[in-house]
Amino acid sequence: MRKSSAEMTIAQFIRWLLWYFVFLDKIMADKTLMETPRERREVMEAFILRVVALWETFVVDLLVGCLNKDATQYASYMRLKLPKHLSRNECTAMLIGLSYVDFHGVSDIQKIAKTFSWPRTTPSSPSRRSQPFGSTSV
Repeated sequence: MRKSSAEMTIAQFIRWLLWYFVFLDKIMADKTLMETPRERREVMEAFILRVVALWETFVVDLLVGCLNKDATQYASYMRLKLPKHLSRNECTAMLIGLSYVDFHGVSDIQKIAKTFSWPRTTPSSPSRRSQPFGSTSV
């Protein structure tokens, strides 16, 4: 069973985000598409909603990836007996179930994230964590 990669998830999120910003830039640069401030505002609001949805998907993918990598910390927190390695579908079902994820803020994400253990070896070793974000190639 192939394990999730946080680095790949982050890289994919950055690629999509950059694509949306370039796309929005093209639209906003064409003055013939939007003639009124209301039209520009509608495009910006739609763009912001799309980016928020992309962010929520990104956070869920990271959480599922962490649980997929090692479920022992989550099993201990939930007082469950689980195998160490679960499939992505099992991880998604355990975290979301038949519902959807509704984060009320950063504190909700932090609270959920504290139930997982991240390995302290590469690629999240202390030497790499001390580098600023984006200083290494993705």
